[in-house]
Amino acid sequence: MNPANAFHLARALLAARLNGRRTPLVASLLVTNRCNLDCAYCGRAGDGQGELTTGQWARLIDELADLGGLRLSVTGGEPLMRPDLGELLTRARARGLSINLNTNGHLVEHKIDVVRLAHRVTISLDGPPAVHDAVRGAGSHDAVLRAAELVRREKLPLTFYTVLSRDNLDHLPHVLETARRFGARAFFQPGTALGLDGCSPNPTAPDTASYRAAIDRLIEWKKQDEPVGNSAAGLRYLRHWPDPAPIACLGHLLFCRLEADGCLRICGRDDLGARIDAVALGLREAIHRLPAPTCDACWSAARVEFHLLAQMRPAAIWNYFRNQ
Repeated sequence: MNPANAFHLARALLAARLNGRRTPLVASLLVTNRCNLDCAYCGRAGDGQGELTTGQWARLIDELADLGGLRLSVTGGEPLMRPDLGELLTRARARGLSINLNTNGHLVEHKIDVVRLAHRVTISLDGPPAVHDAVRGAGSHDAVLRAAELVRREKLPLTFYTVLSRDNLDHLPHVLETARRFGARAFFQPGTALGLDGCSPNPTAPDTASYRAAIDRLIEWKKQDEPVGNSAAGLRYLRHWPDPAPIACLGHLLFCRLEADGCLRICGRDDLGARIDAVALGLREAIHRLPAPTCDACWSAARVEFHLLAQMRPAAIWNYFRNQ
């Protein structure tokens, strides 16, 4: 992160804490619900109906930049299934926004011209071939390795993202070994009782004792300077899962999520939270209508890191800038 952006980040964090100023520093853009996979823990894939047009997304990107946004996390579905993604990323770059592209890896080799428009790429990796393919389909692990190699050739920073499940808790060394191989970091996210659609049971949710033992191992590996992307403080918080664990959330002030249909939410895990039409109202008004979150815990690993950053936790600050 360049010094100007670091100063902007610090000023926005301070303003949010002191006077409740709203600056959408980080925005997740769910640009499509379409996906070429059908992962066991998700249940979210759609047919693309009701998704925003290129022009509507371009306007929202402009508004995010005008409101002081710094970073976009572009996700889905599988974002590379959207034919105009290159146009949207080009628009975001022109407006000075940093782009993290989240992908399952299958389309990277076919859309490398689009991928190289990102500033960072995150690829999902659930474990060794048998584990990963059981969740995502035959050949998926090979697709991840091909995608990671292409990203490395493009000299783009790479992160692997692993959803902790009952099937991969004993295979986390494979994820870290793969991260070392590609000069990447691995970020770990707890599974949940429900799928990412917030409705369907998650058949891969781990049992509590095994999950917490895995988190303890990750904390130790973090101390040994293994390529664990989470901060130690973030891992200690996530260890509480699935029990309630309050954490100060400034989501309505500092980050937001835009769904494929243009509805604004605080985040993808706030299943009962407000959904506000950002296209009809304009993003500035929609953000000001976001109510403060009422969650009794936060199981979004990326958001937890941001919560800790906003609390000025030294380990989280160091970890955040190290991962930029």
